[in-house]
Amino acid sequence: MLFEFEPSGVNDTYLRIGRHDASCILVPSDCWLGLLRLNYLTAGSGGIADPFIVFRALDVGWDDGRFFWKGKAHPVSASGSMAVVFAERGLIAEREAELLVQGIVSPDHCDSRDETLLLRALMGGATVTPIHDNTPLHPETDRAVVGFAIRTLGDSAIYTVDNRNGLPVLNDRVRDALRRQIG
Repeated sequence: MLFEFEPSGVNDTYLRIGRHDASCILVPSDCWLGLLRLNYLTAGSGGIADPFIVFRALDVGWDDGRFFWKGKAHPVSASGSMAVVFAERGLIAEREAELLVQGIVSPDHCDSRDETLLLRALMGGATVTPIHDNTPLHPETDRAVVGFAIRTLGDSAIYTVDNRNGLPVLNDRVRDALRRQIG
């Protein structure tokens, strides 16, 4: 999916997601823990939860209440109703809809299954806290991050994992806990 931004006023910008000359316009709804949630621009939902799709904010581009950049969007999570909207507008094929809703990223995207699993768990309330080394703080340098502590809402245990290039390295035990978190 390609995205581009359309000015709609002095302080507003819409996001247009497009593919194969079809498009869908969305507006910003919420920004939470580095993720950007976008709701479909619609007139009233009749009490039904709005369709939504969540992107990583760095992929989409978000700057002080305004969208910016153009490029390729990598969805993290979407509701079933948003997948229906995308399918109706020709933005995704029906076979892609289930993968989109389940948060499964195709091999040509840069995300890994572990990253997608972790992001979906974070959206559901899991926490990831950096663990620093025990070296005393030097005024000019920060302590190195040696690992992460991961806690889910459903487990009383705190899981510790290693750090690789600033990202948590998940193991099977942590993956199982995160899968329980997202259902």
